[in-house]
Amino acid sequence: MEPTKNEGSPGDIQSPERNPNCLQKAGSFLAGSLERFYYNLGVAIGKRPIVTIACALLACFLCAIGLVRFYQVDASEPIWVDPKSTYMLHKSVVDDLFPSQIKLSFFIAEGDNILTRGGLLELMDLHDQVTKLSYKEHTYEDLCLRLGRGDNADCWSSSILELWEFNKTKISLLTTQEILDAVNATNESPVTNSEFNASDFLGGISTDEKTGEIKAAKAAIFTYFMKGTNSTDGEENEDDLAEEDTMKYKVEQWEQEFIDLAQEYSETHVTKVQVFASRSFGDEIGSSIFGDVGKLSAGYVLIILYVALILGRFNCVEMRVYLALGGVIGVGLSIAVSFGLSSAFGIGYGPVQSILPFLLLGLGVDDAFVIVQAWNRLTPAERSLPLIEQSGSALKHAGVSITVTSITDIMAFGIGATTVLPALRDFCIYAAIGIIAVFILQASFFSACVVLDEKRRKSKRNGCCCCYTHSESYEPNRCSQRDLQQTFFEKFYAPFLIKLPVKIVIVVISLGILAPGIYGVVYLKQEYDPNVFIPKGSYLKDYFTSFEENFPSKSNDDGYIYLNGVNYYKEHDKVNDMVKDFASEPSVKTSSVDSWLENYLEWLSNTKCPWIKSHIDTSADPRLPLDERRFNMLLTPFVYMTAVGRRHIRNVNFNETITFGDGNGTDGDFNLTNVISSSGNLSNPNLTTPDILDMERDFAARYLTSTRIPFEFVNLESSTVSVEAMDDTRKVVGNYFTDDEVFPFSRSFENWETDKIIQMELYRNMALAFGCVVILTLFLIADIGTCLLVSFCVLSTLVEVAGLMYFWNLSIDTVTCIQLVLAIGLAVDYSAHIGHTFMTVTGTRNERAMKTLADIGPAVFNGGFSTLLAFMLLASSDSYVFDVFFKVNLLVVLLGMWNGMVLLPVLLSLIGPAPYLSTLNTRRTSSITKISNLAADNDTFQPDDVMEKPVPDANETNKESLHDAENGMMPPQYDTVVDRSDKPLTDSSPNQDNDLPAVV
Repeated sequence: MEPTKNEGSPGDIQSPERNPNCLQKAGSFLAGSLERFYYNLGVAIGKRPIVTIACALLACFLCAIGLVRFYQVDASEPIWVDPKSTYMLHKSVVDDLFPSQIKLSFFIAEGDNILTRGGLLELMDLHDQVTKLSYKEHTYEDLCLRLGRGDNADCWSSSILELWEFNKTKISLLTTQEILDAVNATNESPVTNSEFNASDFLGGISTDEKTGEIKAAKAAIFTYFMKGTNSTDGEENEDDLAEEDTMKYKVEQWEQEFIDLAQEYSETHVTKVQVFASRSFGDEIGSSIFGDVGKLSAGYVLIILYVALILGRFNCVEMRVYLALGGVIGVGLSIAVSFGLSSAFGIGYGPVQSILPFLLLGLGVDDAFVIVQAWNRLTPAERSLPLIEQSGSALKHAGVSITVTSITDIMAFGIGATTVLPALRDFCIYAAIGIIAVFILQASFFSACVVLDEKRRKSKRNGCCCCYTHSESYEPNRCSQRDLQQTFFEKFYAPFLIKLPVKIVIVVISLGILAPGIYGVVYLKQEYDPNVFIPKGSYLKDYFTSFEENFPSKSNDDGYIYLNGVNYYKEHDKVNDMVKDFASEPSVKTSSVDSWLENYLEWLSNTKCPWIKSHIDTSADPRLPLDERRFNMLLTPFVYMTAVGRRHIRNVNFNETITFGDGNGTDGDFNLTNVISSSGNLSNPNLTTPDILDMERDFAARYLTSTRIPFEFVNLESSTVSVEAMDDTRKVVGNYFTDDEVFPFSRSFENWETDKIIQMELYRNMALAFGCVVILTLFLIADIGTCLLVSFCVLSTLVEVAGLMYFWNLSIDTVTCIQLVLAIGLAVDYSAHIGHTFMTVTGTRNERAMKTLADIGPAVFNGGFSTLLAFMLLASSDSYVFDVFFKVNLLVVLLGMWNGMVLLPVLLSLIGPAPYLSTLNTRRTSSITKISNLAADNDTFQPDDVMEKPVPDANETNKESLHDAENGMMPPQYDTVVDRSDKPLTDSSPNQDNDLPAVV
């Protein structure tokens, strides 16, 4: 008799009598194929577990050989910006035209008021100690960058002490009023002869309310200019030197002495010194990468203990300490494979890869729980099979489930690996390789460990000391045979969840969580700040905090307008107009734009020197020489001999370098001080005409190849404003010149380029990853209804996590971008296991939902809780990466488990689709077999007695099912749809095979 069909009621039987569509056929074929594959794999592992383990170890060892190429990416490098971006294209030009020859070291001296004689003397004392620092035989004088040409020029440093020419005797004679007068009145540095503004070097300034003059300052900033990476001791190329012989290495060692001095210095007036050097970023961020190894180790120990607790039982034989260890070892091997293969491919270890062990630990333990759960849920018939076939049956049940989650995780990170951001791409490659390794190792290595553990249990060997075998009469204590977690899910949680009032409450709560999530997503800000990678408690973090507090109006966002291949003589008006428009941009500090060309033309127009005037057509343009040759000729004395010109000496490149010699005027060998005074006049009246002609010839032979004009941005409020400022300045320059000729460039553009694309990259990666997850879930689960419900739960988790990030004061940056891509993989795990298992059990929707929670619920819960346990210790981490990892993954686990283990079963119990055809066919075959066996044992048995049993009313059936489920029972008429042979093996299990189906 065919049952009544009423798919609208969750209590109704979902009949096998239906015409399957193509997707259902494909799903049944795929599910059957995967189950056959994993059955055969399990059998092979069951036959040779030792060989399987040995092969796995050998393969991992071979992959780990790639670690010989392991290297750590320099966090100060542009790893968060598109290599094809405008910034990177411009950077390559800048590095070629103006290679870095400077390494900067800073300190901020803090006190109640440093503008006193005592305060200045202590500053002078600190400065003297800095200049006496050395690395081995290399002194500060050897390593510093000098203000002028030659070794006799002074080392270049800038601070408020310039006002007194770094002269301790002068400072010791000053009164407080004299100090304040010098600070407020001086506008030119007596050291560099360049413009000087005391407020640029003083912080925490107090001013007079009436006059606005400075009357006190709580901080002073000092800058030391050291030779850079492209400077060498002689003519040798640094690439040909050993590392310890390079200038870069020597300066970095000196910087460490500088940092140590600043951190230890404390006096009466200067109470604290904050320090920053060129090496600081790499040191501090690099240390944070490996700084939480202890927490990682502790997390692994906790996982081993938890897994042993959950997988085993509290008796001498059935405890599974070594099996738990095997599961974690499998994760460790996958980490070695990930790092080894990635290193072999030339992919560096970045600042975010440090979270990878926690990610793989969570995923690996989740797979281990699913595999062990499959062993625990073997039917009595399967338990009676040889161990080899038990291995095949267990892996057949678990393999498809871990395949679904693993492939979706791999695809999520595979999509992430297509990003243009190098650091995100590299992390996703590491993660994808690691997840593949976890998947393969847990299906092979860990499954082999389970087989060996089953052999041990059957031979009654002790769980801790395998050498000891218990007697045949050994019986485990009764308390250890109680599976409290399984009982909770099967007898309490599942029946409670399918009650209609509970379903309504759960749907309402879920909508209540989703609503603020949507709100938070709308207002989630985009902000990338590389300083967040600096660990808490770092001296570098203290420096930036001090800088922001004491110099709130001082911008760190400076840059240059680079000019290459421009004819300055013919296009001087065009260049000046461009600079004028650039300086008028709201985002640019107008006074910071310092054009060498404007200064040069002004110097020419104001000169009193007859020799210079003789080369200018004053009747036409008093600022412009007669021709291009004279324009180039007069540049040399301007740049090298005038105070304003020397300010630009590092901003202009000539076609050839100038040689300082005896001034005989031949072959460019001359001494400028013997030729031209700083005022531009001829300093030697006895020079003959041939001497002057030789000098003019040498000067005219030198012309500009490239130049740059410095500028600063004002303090920009947000990343959005910063990106607009970058684009606007590029647009202004682009209105006058092509991008190949002239362009603005700032090191801050590196971060702003990332800000410009990070949001779109996040949306792109998440959309593609989510789309792939939907397609793969549809392909692997092979049911549109289940796929849509699983996808809805995954999407809800993502929206809720991203939205709650807003309330946790997190923003979209490179780290949260990675975490949200990672969240897709984790969220899929919690929902896909439930969705797939629901398709493999028979019965009404309510019964299948309960059966699903009983079958896979404990494994999903344990996987989620173990993931939570793994990174719980990171709550106290000083690393920004780990801090964000903890916060985001806490949300992912809690919300993912809610949507996967609470909301999804409710939705499936309401609108879930029918099970796989293969499941129904298996159920039918099993039922016919039971009837045949019973008929063989009972001559009076009539199959029609079973076949014609009427099906009760759907509503009454649903009520009875719910009532009996609450009491741990199922009514007899539901034997047709509840395969009791799938129940876990318990003390009452021997009688379960006698249950007969009412309908076949």
